Amino acid sequence: MFPVQPLSAGDSAKRPYRGFTQWEERASTDIETITAWWALDYPDAVVAIAPGPVERVCIDIDRHPGKPNGYASLVDAGVHLPASAPQRRSLSGRGVHCWFRGSVSSRNALYPGVDRKGRGGYVVAMYELPPVAEVQARLTAALHGPAPTGVSAAYGAGIGDWLAQHAGSTPSPEVVRYVSAVPATAFSGHDWMLRAQAHLVQLAAEGHGGVPEALSVISERWHSSEHRSGDPRTQWRDGIEGAIRKFGGTRD
Repeated sequence: MFPVQPLSAGDSAKRPYRGFTQWEERASTDIETITAWWALDYPDAVVAIAPGPVERVCIDIDRHPGKPNGYASLVDAGVHLPASAPQRRSLSGRGVHCWFRGSVSSRNALYPGVDRKGRGGYVVAMYELPPVAEVQARLTAALHGPAPTGVSAAYGAGIGDWLAQHAGSTPSPEVVRYVSAVPATAFSGHDWMLRAQAHLVQLAAEGHGGVPEALSVISERWHSSEHRSGDPRTQWRDGIEGAIRKFGGTRD
């Protein structure tokens, strides 16, 4: 179980109650302790999760009107969040919490619209949490620090040339795992499509084989899933062209 603690809901910041010191150490999985907190001491509290004590990390991706779009920030930085990482909608309903295995300190504004919650941080989570044992996806290197390192370079030639250049190679285990792990339903959202394209293009830039073929499989999944707006074929073409232009060169 994830340790939980009460948070004051008196303002939008949602902070630990006055006098509730050493909250990370006091965050508990004990049913009697938790019941006493909410039944007796803090009946109006909201629930906060302390991921640090169980060596888990939450990547909080926001998409609030008038603020930086966390999804777009990750795509622009070429950062991929693997499909195997459990995801839940944030309290606002506009963002997503992605859960990872790892022991790393919290950092706000890791990227515009993206916070990392680990040691020293907490997550306001009004949803059913993924069991701790099921959170096994490792935090990618680009999410450990303030900025990604070793990002692939831009690609200046034509998109068709890029696809032909990388086609025909034996798919690497990483490419096979990625394609097999992502269900078709994950691609009903435009952000998912962009992230998949960017990740696969970067795998090709790292020397992994089978990426054009993998993109073809993902394209079929994208086109066969439900779409709420826009032309899916145009969205796919624009997305893959953007991913190749940004990340299709060799690694720095």
